Amino acid sequence: MITFKTANQKLEQFLFVHDIRFISYEKNSDGLTEWTYQISAELERVVAEYREIDSRRQARRKAEK
Repeated sequence: MITFKTANQKLEQFLFVHDIRFISYEKNSDGLTEWTYQISAELERVVAEYREIDSRRQARRKAEK
């Protein structure tokens, strides 16, 4: 099984809202929770959507400085 892991809590919450559930979680070496997801077309689509939104948000914040 091919998996995707993230320690990004905002991404985990975004996936949860999109009804994509993790298959497991564990603490990484930094003590952060790392969630594991089974890769699917829907997961890839939602992660891309999250990254696009996050990129726009960062650009807006940078422009406001």
